Amino acid sequence: MKKLMSGVVVFCFVLGVSANLLAQQTSSAAEVVSVPQLTGISAEIGDFVAPMKENFRQGTGCTNLALGRPAIASSSKGTNTPNLAVDGNIGTFWRSNTGGTQYVRVDLGAGAHSYSQATVRWQGVRFAKSFKVVVSNVANFSTYTIVFSTTTGAGGDQTVSLSGAPRTERYALLHMTVPNNAYYAVNEFEVCGDFLKETGKETAGGEFETLPSAIALHPNYPNPFSPLGRGTFGNPTTNIRFSLPQEAQVSLKIYNLIGCEVATLVDERRRAGTHTVTFNAANLPGGVYFAVLKVGEVKQTRRLILLK
Repeated sequence: MKKLMSGVVVFCFVLGVSANLLAQQTSSAAEVVSVPQLTGISAEIGDFVAPMKENFRQGTGCTNLALGRPAIASSSKGTNTPNLAVDGNIGTFWRSNTGGTQYVRVDLGAGAHSYSQATVRWQGVRFAKSFKVVVSNVANFSTYTIVFSTTTGAGGDQTVSLSGAPRTERYALLHMTVPNNAYYAVNEFEVCGDFLKETGKETAGGEFETLPSAIALHPNYPNPFSPLGRGTFGNPTTNIRFSLPQEAQVSLKIYNLIGCEVATLVDERRRAGTHTVTFNAANLPGGVYFAVLKVGEVKQTRRLILLK
């Protein structure tokens, strides 16, 4: 009877994880926003620069601020929607319906952040020979700043430095005008920076503290990940980030596909803020795993893919 009940528990856990994942994947609705001001954009335009608030302090890390953020595009082909360009999975991609002038716009959020680089991971030969990175604090880009521009795009993974860094604008936009081959396809559009810290007063360590508004388990990066190959696929680790609006007891565990626990990453009280932990899967077989965050009565789940 004990064995039978154990099997039921595992089976129920898998069903719960699957339902949770399905809800996450189907809850987001596509945002439709017109950005007509960007038609015919030129490198000479863009003298608007948002000043950094005096009570912000620049971080020194390189977090992908675009990961899992809301994204829209000028067009999409079938199921290759713009959210696939910011999902942390280089096995998926956004694809434009046609060539010509196209864009992908990412909302980095209203919170405090700072960034200095962007990386475009093009999908095969579907890269842009001519493209720009444009930033703005308004969704329709009625005012904006061009922070990078090139007419010699070569595909692959292109990391570019942004002029006037550090940048603090809310929206980052990849603006493409000349395709290498018929249309554009982007595996990932990444914005490299850090979250700034802000409060009305300094902490004992001399920093300013910004607190998240809700408990959140963010998408891990990279995903999928693997010890094989090179670049993103040459590392058996992935970073998992979670946010706490207040100090709390936190449990962050990794389970395999049948519901068995394979790793405990966090099991302690953590202060309010955003935390990052690294999951090393070097000794685990390839497959699908689940990161499960528990904070009080709140439980959130993310799917991890280990390739071996």
